[in-house]
Amino acid sequence: MRAYDRGRMLRARLSRDAWRWEGVRILGYHRIAQDGNDLSVRPAAFREQMERALEAGLRPIRLDAALDLLERPVEGRWLCVTFDDGYRDNLEEAVPVLAELEIPATIFVVTAVLDGTERFHWYEDSPPALTWEQATALAAGGLVDVQAHTRTHPRLPHVDEARAREEIAGAKRDIERHVPYRVTSFCYPAGLYGDRDVRLVREAGYRAGVTTDPGVNSGGAGLERLRRTLVYWNDGPEKFAAKLAGLLDRPPALRALLYRRLARG
Repeated sequence: MRAYDRGRMLRARLSRDAWRWEGVRILGYHRIAQDGNDLSVRPAAFREQMERALEAGLRPIRLDAALDLLERPVEGRWLCVTFDDGYRDNLEEAVPVLAELEIPATIFVVTAVLDGTERFHWYEDSPPALTWEQATALAAGGLVDVQAHTRTHPRLPHVDEARAREEIAGAKRDIERHVPYRVTSFCYPAGLYGDRDVRLVREAGYRAGVTTDPGVNSGGAGLERLRRTLVYWNDGPEKFAAKLAGLLDRPPALRALLYRRLARG
């Protein structure tokens, strides 16, 4: 995979595509931790990545504010930082860096995990989650807001419509009992969604749905399938710079095929 990505970056450089994009690039993180898991990013690497993004001239904006920009074609290069699931290390490791650098962010939380009735079931040893008290304090601070990532993190295309509706709309109700604002954005668990799930997001009253489909959001289109640039443990400085520059915005064919199969339900 490393050799394949190097080849993709080289081809993109040769075609002079780097930094030609305009729009809103949404970075997607999970954990900020030293555990070596593919979904984690080292705290030191996270700081370096945030500094690199600022040095590259990207203008930070929180996702809820970016939605207004995206209603029409976007001028300039903007950056949103997001975190999936609601891990406690987001608060302990990421927020101090974001506060120091004045970069706003969004955390998509799994509400039943914050309730304590569910766990991060994709981990054998579930890492600590945010509590509602911590999430409420973050939201009150203004730098970081909390948005919805379902109640229990199911693969939405694999559950019936009643369950999907409750997961999507219920998470919005759960969060709005704890924060002083209207929840505007929904993140599809594992990046899996179909037309039905997009419709349910719209019917639940969200303005936007966020995917794991790579790319930049140029604006002037629907907000229910916003693209993100995901960041992983093995993304070294060269690969992260390539992602910022847009050199890896086109998904590998194998990934596209896999996600189409998983999204069939």
